[in-house]
Amino acid sequence: MFGQTTTEVMWITNSKVNQFYETRAESHGAIYKSKLRIEEQDGKSKLTMSFSGESQNLFTKIIAF
Repeated sequence: MFGQTTTEVMWITNSKVNQFYETRAESHGAIYKSKLRIEEQDGKSKLTMSFSGESQNLFTKIIAF
């Protein structure tokens, strides 16, 4: 982001075998969540991912704009 490279440690918060898993990370005043879901569609595997980030303090809310 903004030309910077970073690495975040995420942990699995919820999962269901052969269906989905959800992850969470907390870093630099923000909470990051993602969900990866796999499902069969027309005999093929479909992978869907969603991601969200939420600012937890004023500084990260300001730079998010």
